[in-house]
Amino acid sequence: MNDSFPAKKIFDPKDGFPASSYLSGTDSSFCGTKKVKGEKHLDTEVKDIMIVFLIEGKIQLSYNAYSEQLFEGGCMLLIPPTPHFNLTIVEDAYIYFCAFDPKEQLSDDFSLEMLLPYLGDEETDKIYALPIKSPIRSYLNLVEAYLLDGIFCAELNEIKKKEVFYLFQMYYRKVELAAFFQPILNQDILFKEKVLKNAINSHSVSELANLMHYSVSGFKKKFERTFGQPVYTWMQGRRSAVILKELKENKKTIKEIVLYYGFSSQPRFYEFCKRHYGQTPGDIRTAALQE
Repeated sequence: MNDSFPAKKIFDPKDGFPASSYLSGTDSSFCGTKKVKGEKHLDTEVKDIMIVFLIEGKIQLSYNAYSEQLFEGGCMLLIPPTPHFNLTIVEDAYIYFCAFDPKEQLSDDFSLEMLLPYLGDEETDKIYALPIKSPIRSYLNLVEAYLLDGIFCAELNEIKKKEVFYLFQMYYRKVELAAFFQPILNQDILFKEKVLKNAINSHSVSELANLMHYSVSGFKKKFERTFGQPVYTWMQGRRSAVILKELKENKKTIKEIVLYYGFSSQPRFYEFCKRHYGQTPGDIRTAALQE
């Protein structure tokens, strides 16, 4: 899915823009492409949650138990992580792709868990499509403009990523969203989302387990099975990343950071910074101001 087309001024950021404009990993990635009738992408692995915005044309999709469904322009679809995704272009198509890491929290205000009561009782073998409403189309146009101007930095990416889920809440009913997100409404996804939400207020494994309503031993087993690493290792990495962000943003004093994150003293915090970042807190702040 690497073709780009100047005629529509939509580009795959991996091809059409500097590397700094393309955000991957835990960030969302946006790209728009033109697909020609007859193109096929068969047995493709999808590692992230992928929203397909079909602006124009006609496509045929299948993955897992969902087989060979036709969709026409003006709709959006959700594809979960899957090792077997098939896409066939039935008529020349104009498509936006928006990918999200399934481990990340989608938005501060958007919770997959809140959609569970709105799921239907019967399982369906159909991929549920939502119409692309005018505000969603305007949103995509603005993302396109930012990409073309080469200003799609990490901060802007974070804002636009949250905005799309805000728009979903404002312009679609919960029963529609439940059907749309049904492929990823499973216990592992919900567990990950709750961990990400509660980790902000947790300073230890026991605190996080308590907020998740698990015993410590049960939580450790569930966490490692879901995230693929020990909870302590994950929390240390996350804590390190959050503290580094706090230092660079310069909104809190060093003393406030020391107290908030539970360091016993400022020397202990300095040791932590040298060990994890190779710099003192002051050096980190000075470098951030010079960027």
